[in-house]
Amino acid sequence: MKKILIFTVAALFCAGAALADTAQTMPKGTGRVYVAPTFFFVPGIYDRLGSYNAYEDGKGRIIGGNLGFATEYGILDWCTIAFRWAPGWNFASDVDLDNSVTKSGITYTDRNEYNVNGVADMDFGIRFLIVGENAPVKNEIIRVSFAPGLKIPLPGPDFESQYASYTDNIKEYFNKAAVSVYSGQTPEDPAHGIYTVGNLDRHAFGIGGRLNADYIFSENFYIGFCTEFTRYLTTIPAKKYGFEYGGSLDGNSVDFSSKLSFEIEPVYTRILGNNVLTVGLPLTVNMAPPVVAKYDGRTMEILGEQMLFSMMPRIGCLFFAGPLPMEAELDYTLPIYGKNYAAQHGLTLLLKIYFGLPSSGN
Repeated sequence: MKKILIFTVAALFCAGAALADTAQTMPKGTGRVYVAPTFFFVPGIYDRLGSYNAYEDGKGRIIGGNLGFATEYGILDWCTIAFRWAPGWNFASDVDLDNSVTKSGITYTDRNEYNVNGVADMDFGIRFLIVGENAPVKNEIIRVSFAPGLKIPLPGPDFESQYASYTDNIKEYFNKAAVSVYSGQTPEDPAHGIYTVGNLDRHAFGIGGRLNADYIFSENFYIGFCTEFTRYLTTIPAKKYGFEYGGSLDGNSVDFSSKLSFEIEPVYTRILGNNVLTVGLPLTVNMAPPVVAKYDGRTMEILGEQMLFSMMPRIGCLFFAGPLPMEAELDYTLPIYGKNYAAQHGLTLLLKIYFGLPSSGN
């Protein structure tokens, strides 16, 4: 089980699209829908000391696909409601994991299939433009917005039943293999299954907020800054935290406490006829305090402080497809440095479709 334990530390933070952010709000009566398919792969992990460790064969390399969604709508020129599910759904994935075990000269050959399929939690928020051209505080050089929000948990994998199936299969195989040794018969092939061994998200209810500030140097260039904080208000049963914890005792819970992120991004835009070209380079730091397990009044740290510094070069083009403007964007997420974090790479094709609803008043 040690191989799975090492793997889950990385898979806990496996994610799909990470949408770059700005202080801008949508104009009143207009909105946009995001669709974000992502191909991701995890060739290694950053350990607690910040050293990068590439996965060897059978130790946990991951490849997979994720599909995320988001939508925004302008209630007022300075107030936008937003729903985000990105990363959204790991619809397909494969984990190169070999948990073969040898006891008393008998080898359990691992023929199981492992994945990190599942869904992430949803975000709902309202963005208020405080300073800006269309904000209550008028300014043509600086934009500042604040967006309080909710983290809405969705169900995670059923680690309890999967862990029980996995351990029962191994026990059954060794029991039959031991009998076959004395009888002189060839041991039967071990039972195998398909197991989800990593959690895409925390699956706990949380509240938080996002503060954005853009400094506009010219009509073609600005620098955006974003910071986001989430406080988790609920814990989850330990058996829902990860595969190797599927056999945890009832009453054992996991507390994630909070998470914090910072992002700075230089953005260049240029009008080319009826199209708009956008090039950006978000630099992001994600941080979280230790993950703690609680049982019978006692606490135990099961994962130390987490940190990941990454960049996401992106290029997009806004164009008209019939009457509706659309934007296609290509992003590549590249990890630079981290601690207790997956070194995940991701290639995302982000599609944005803009729409307008008729006004109900004059």
